Amino acid sequence: MDNKSKKRPGGAEKHREKKLKSLEVEAATCAKLTDLFGAGFTSPAAAGAPGDERGGLDNDERVEADMRARVRQNQELPGDEAHEKFAKLQPLDESYCDTDEEMWQPEDGEEEDDSDEDTQQPEDCEEDSETLSTRKILIETDLHSYYKELQEAYVIKQQLFASELQFERSKNKVLLDELEKLKASNNELSQRYEAENLRAGQQASHLMALIEQDESQMHSFHAEQNFLRLQIMEEMRCLRNSAAEEKMLLQRQVEELTSQLSLMKEREDVKHQEWQEERDEEKQEEKWGELQEAYIIKQQMFASELQFERSTVKALLDELDKLRASQLSLKNEREDINHQEWQEERDEEKQEKKLGELQEASIIKQQMFASELQFERSTVKALLDELDKLKASNNEIIQRAEADNLRAGQQASHLMAELEKVTSQMNSFQAEQNLLHLQITEEMRCLRKSAAEEKMLLQREVEELTSQLSLKKEREDIKHQEWQEERDEEKQEVKWGEEQQEKEEEKWGEEAGGGEPVDKPAYLESHSDALPASEPVETEVSEETPKKKKSSIWKKIRQHLGLRRRKKQPHN
Repeated sequence: MDNKSKKRPGGAEKHREKKLKSLEVEAATCAKLTDLFGAGFTSPAAAGAPGDERGGLDNDERVEADMRARVRQNQELPGDEAHEKFAKLQPLDESYCDTDEEMWQPEDGEEEDDSDEDTQQPEDCEEDSETLSTRKILIETDLHSYYKELQEAYVIKQQLFASELQFERSKNKVLLDELEKLKASNNELSQRYEAENLRAGQQASHLMALIEQDESQMHSFHAEQNFLRLQIMEEMRCLRNSAAEEKMLLQRQVEELTSQLSLMKEREDVKHQEWQEERDEEKQEEKWGELQEAYIIKQQMFASELQFERSTVKALLDELDKLRASQLSLKNEREDINHQEWQEERDEEKQEKKLGELQEASIIKQQMFASELQFERSTVKALLDELDKLKASNNEIIQRAEADNLRAGQQASHLMAELEKVTSQMNSFQAEQNLLHLQITEEMRCLRKSAAEEKMLLQREVEELTSQLSLKKEREDIKHQEWQEERDEEKQEVKWGEEQQEKEEEKWGEEAGGGEPVDKPAYLESHSDALPASEPVETEVSEETPKKKKSSIWKKIRQHLGLRRRKKQPHN
């Protein structure tokens, strides 16, 4: 009894120290888990992701900051306060210290020792039990409240993550809609460009048809001009032929006049021959022969004068004056002869009679010649009048032909001017068509260039959108992979803890079944020395997550103590 009474107080103190150490270790591990939990679900503002302007992230950051402030405050608390605060980090489902009996229940053979110890040291036990119960109650309440806060923070984190995922999905959907709209607009632009290109081609073909029509009109106009030129040349040829025919008619008329004059000359010759024969028959005397010869000479001169009068009327008048002068001279000579005859009457009476007869005959001949000369003059005058009329008509025909030629030349020049005007208009129209064609080609080139630039911009935007979508998808995959890895690691930890617990229970059962009673507190004390020393609580939380998490010391302690884990109650 004395040994037991001496041994139990020391065991209780050691048990309290173990409990405090275990609580400290559990608090440290819970703090690490809290830091890891907070680092695993960081906000988009802390991770640098887009969408930090939403109002839900302020609550997330506020909860995370509150959690970190709690951990920092717990780390700054000294002594027992720190132990109490860190003890609150134990979850409600994993707590094993609901009552004092669960913490330490004595065996059946030790009840008398407990009563002896209680009788020996009642004051110390009462004080220790009160302090332990109060601390335990405080730790349980704080830990339960903090677990609720962590659970609420976890739910908020899950909701934020779900909202972010929904936001990213909606954003991706919006981006896909925009991409579809861009594709539709691109197709619309391409269709519009093809329609405009087709319309420009149709306009160009229409313009080419108009140009061909104008060219055909120009060809027809050239044909009409050639036809008019040929017609004008034909009319000029007809005018030349008509002028030549009129000239031939005039020449024929002149030849007829000359033939008539030659006939008149032949008649005069015949008359002269008859007169000569009459002179021969009468057998005039030598004087009268000389006179007859002189008269014949005068008659020949008169005939030559008549022939000369065909050319000019003035020459005929001059010749007539000469004939009159010759007649006067003949009269004078005849008077002289008559005077000589009167002087010789006495000698030659017969000759006087003959002379009277000859005088009468000469007077008759002179009258006849004068009448014939007057007739010839009238005929020559009529011929000259007709010749003047023919000349006037010929001049009128020539003037008319010249006027027609001038009018035809003016018409030809006017037609040539109109032709030049039409050709200049066609050239200007051709220049305008060329300019329009150049403008159309330039506009088509600009349209092709703008369409290519828009296509390049759309392709760039599509590439940027696809890259953003791929980045978002990679981030989501990374987050999902991290979450899956954490979940797998937690499952592995739970499985490993259960295996370790089974191994420890089997080992403890083998040691307990060796035939000797095993003192459980001594066994725990002996095995607790073999546990690795707990590392001091870190003041700064590591930002990087380790690749493999170490097994929880709290689980090892629980396994060594042989405590069972409470089953989780299903949430309603």
